[in-house]
Amino acid sequence: SSDVCSSDLFGYQMRFDLSKGFPMPKPNRTLLTLRSIAFAQQRARCWYCHVRMWNRSTSELPGLPAHCYRQLKATAEHLIARSEGGPDSRENIVAACAKCNHTRHRRKEPPSPLAYKNDVEKRIRSGRWHARDIFVRGLLPPIRPHL
Repeated sequence: SSDVCSSDLFGYQMRFDLSKGFPMPKPNRTLLTLRSIAFAQQRARCWYCHVRMWNRSTSELPGLPAHCYRQLKATAEHLIARSEGGPDSRENIVAACAKCNHTRHRRKEPPSPLAYKNDVEKRIRSGRWHARDIFVRGLLPPIRPHL
């Protein structure tokens, strides 16, 4: 039938019945729950840069230009990466804005969470982290200078 699709996915031959809709991966409910818990505990602030984030809907941060929403999405950040044996647990998951999470993991060797947090705070103090619109709208709390 023309409604059946066959595909090689990660070395496994998969068959999909497209008449039932396109198969979508199921979200990791544990990770979504842990992200929501961390988001609430952190009062909707990123663990690294302290910016206000949104968790379920962009309406949680009304009035921003469209280009700001992508980087302000709350993500579940593993302090110890899964690839290094880090578990999906409350102790290992913090809420981080998409910009911080993705920028940390783009590096060849991601720094430790505390080293990265210090680097991000230093960049914020010099005005070199988030888009100007985020600074102007007061979504970042004042960062105290290191003495």
